[in-house]
Amino acid sequence: MSDNLSKILNIFLYALLGISIVVVALFYMGASKLDSEADALVQLEQISGTLEMFVDWTYVLMAIATLAAFAFPLVNVFTNKKAMVQTGIVLAVLFVVIGISYALADNTTLVLPGYTGTDNVSGTLKWAGTSLYTMYILGILAIGGVFYTEISKIFK
Repeated sequence: MSDNLSKILNIFLYALLGISIVVVALFYMGASKLDSEADALVQLEQISGTLEMFVDWTYVLMAIATLAAFAFPLVNVFTNKKAMVQTGIVLAVLFVVIGISYALADNTTLVLPGYTGTDNVSGTLKWAGTSLYTMYILGILAIGGVFYTEISKIFK
């Protein structure tokens, strides 16, 4: 990472930390002013404005973290040719696994006595089965990868 980008990110992180400290301090100062004799609903009404600010700030931090979690890997993929090839291979394998899962999934509607809901549809059941088989296959591949890594270390 370049020095300028590193400096900008550090300043941004310290600003977020400072704002977070202020929000937390406001939250606890508001909580300290509660009437201890009042019941819980009255106390909740007394602190609701501060609590909403606290929750809204949490949403802002989550949005920033989510954007960063998606943006930085994408920047890395598009600036690094080797990473782009590796990402393409991973996506191709993922699409093959989803295709196999889709072929294995069943779309037979279920016979459920007394059920009158709208979710017993063959298309929905097909994609539910696809997601289950995808998770099974990926789980088996992950566990197999762990075993392969550990066993290959023994023979090196």
